[in-house]
Amino acid sequence: MACGYNILFGYTLSGKAPIVIGPLELVSAGTYEGKDYYTWYDETAEVDLVIRWNNGGYWEFGFTTGILFSPIATLQYPPSDCPVDPAEPYQWLITATGWSDINSAFGDSLNEPLTEEQECYPILVWNKQCEFAQCVLKYLQLLQFGSAPCSALEQLKNKRRILEILNCYDVRDIPDNTTDYNTISYSEIKTLLNH
Repeated sequence: MACGYNILFGYTLSGKAPIVIGPLELVSAGTYEGKDYYTWYDETAEVDLVIRWNNGGYWEFGFTTGILFSPIATLQYPPSDCPVDPAEPYQWLITATGWSDINSAFGDSLNEPLTEEQECYPILVWNKQCEFAQCVLKYLQLLQFGSAPCSALEQLKNKRRILEILNCYDVRDIPDNTTDYNTISYSEIKTLLNH
């Protein structure tokens, strides 16, 4: 069965400076293990990337070299037709070095076009994650020289909690500011985005 959504996907490659890729709008490239899979070529990493179903009961993200698949991250979902389930958090568990901040969200339903706010939401969250990464780097530098304020760690923890909420937000509630798919409203989410 086909996934009813396009997939918005983004990630960061480690290096001298973080490189944020995405969000990408992915469409099915065929089926693997009975479910749609998604593939694209990443010029920065110089590999063919794949999101596919593993019959162990989870989605996996990785790259291929020839016919060999190397996993990068897994998404622990119960069986689903999409690597993004709007009812579930979409946190990827990273299993390889050199990759971080792997996120996915669903794009436009095949029946409903996205509003501009819905299309921009994943980008706003990824920007917030980049800000968080810069704050962590600054904290580590201060910590290294013994000049980190006592409150800095708690501030980082709170920023991380906010990111977890933002990553789990289902954008279908945005147009009417409802709580049909989330426990908090979009107006509260906007407050967190501006925090």
